[in-house]
Amino acid sequence: MKKIIIILIFIVSAIICSGQTFVEMMSPEDANVVLLKVTDPNEADIIIYLTDDNKEAQEWDCMWKIRKWGFANFSLFIATDTTQLIMTKEETLKDDAYTIPYQGKVYFTTNKNERKYKNPSFRIDGVMKVVKRTKKFYID
Repeated sequence: MKKIIIILIFIVSAIICSGQTFVEMMSPEDANVVLLKVTDPNEADIIIYLTDDNKEAQEWDCMWKIRKWGFANFSLFIATDTTQLIMTKEETLKDDAYTIPYQGKVYFTTNKNERKYKNPSFRIDGVMKVVKRTKKFYID
């Protein structure tokens, strides 16, 4: 019975979570993707177009759907300042305070045509990246 329930959970999550969907976390310790939000697109490693459309999120091309709760492919923490990445002794189960490193700088845009990787070699661990080569698309 447990195996059937686990299989059903995976099937439901695969149907609901197709595309690049993220659940926003309250703590950087809980997230598997930690990014630092910048206000200038020239400082960013990646420019993301935020969408609510499931079809756009399925394209995996810098179009993300961020949810507050529910099923998603990734857990995400967006820091607006590096001080949010400092975990004090009271906030963590560890003995000492420490700083969680961010994986990159992100800029969010409302223009779909601005989305891109600013640095072609930039990569977020676990997040697939669409690479355009000649006339075909490849997932890197």
